[in-house]
Amino acid sequence: MNFEIIQREEDDFVKFYVGQKEDGSIYAVPCVLDDDGGVDMTATQTKMDAYIEYTDEIRSYT
Repeated sequence: MNFEIIQREEDDFVKFYVGQKEDGSIYAVPCVLDDDGGVDMTATQTKMDAYIEYTDEIRSYT
């Protein structure tokens, strides 16, 4: 899975952690920031992993 951090003007420049699976599925979660305003990669990856697990489970019902 490939990941990158993006910011878009239309999202008020909030940082998003975006991942794409080999099958083309795209996942995005807001980044978790540390006390200095930087991205806490460990917390952000944990958030992404939980989101992927949740959405994959929902997709399995369709």
